[in-house]
Amino acid sequence: DPKSIVREIHKKGFRHVYVHIDMDVLDPEGYPWVKHPTPEGLAVKNLVEVLSEIVLSFHVAGLGLVEFTTKNLNPSDKPAPRLVPHTRAEIHPGQACIRSLMDIFR
Repeated sequence: DPKSIVREIHKKGFRHVYVHIDMDVLDPEGYPWVKHPTPEGLAVKNLVEVLSEIVLSFHVAGLGLVEFTTKNLNPSDKPAPRLVPHTRAEIHPGQACIRSLMDIFR
């Protein structure tokens, strides 16, 4: 539940957060572009829901996005092609980087 995650962060007294995402926690049915897939992992939709709640509730100071691969990437695959330019570019701190990531998965 995304709201319970936000509640737990609030309980700790944090107002600013750094979001770190290991892409290999995502279910390979929805996001197969990882070296070590997690069968029955987190659905992309659920990740976007959690990120949405975080953006609404905190100042996002930065974003780390790791554990993805572009190996065997097919141009018709989505959202992987849109992920590549975003991750190679400089990541800007704040809500803009999270919103850009959420746009990738929509």
